[in-house]
Amino acid sequence: MISAALAVLETEEERSELSQIYEHNIKIFYSIAFSKLHNQQDTEDAIQDAFLAIAKNPKPFFSVSADKRVSYINVVIRNSAIKIWNKKHKIAENEIELDESILDEQISNEEKVLSDFSCKQILKFIGTMPEGVRAAVYLKLDLGLANSDIANTLGISEEATRKRIARAINQIKRYMEDLRDE
Repeated sequence: MISAALAVLETEEERSELSQIYEHNIKIFYSIAFSKLHNQQDTEDAIQDAFLAIAKNPKPFFSVSADKRVSYINVVIRNSAIKIWNKKHKIAENEIELDESILDEQISNEEKVLSDFSCKQILKFIGTMPEGVRAAVYLKLDLGLANSDIANTLGISEEATRKRIARAINQIKRYMEDLRDE
């Protein structure tokens, strides 16, 4: 099913690695896409779209450590499935205008992660965020991808990527402030 994606890759080593990951994890990938789409054909399309997107822009995928590559693919598949579902149901993604003085480059990774609260509380809160926002936060904070790579991975603009991450950071900060006030 991913032969088109493999053909796009430049080296045999890249093709081999992506193929092995696909073969070893197809059930997980199928489960992720099917949980969003509930349709076999759409599920297969989402997986194929995800692998083709990775093959067309392999730099972010191969820059991620080997132990996190399956997680990276999971995010891309989930995003592809959501796009297909939204397209079928004619749902447009809403972007919210944010205060332009908020730039994620101004906030260090330590400031994003460190707090007086347990990671479990913050992770639980992040789990309530929309899927697209969670994916952007994961790719930025856990995998350390640049905004341009996140944008390519999720199929959105760099501006939308920056806004998603800034919005998530603001929501997390407000959540933490609310917890402090309690």
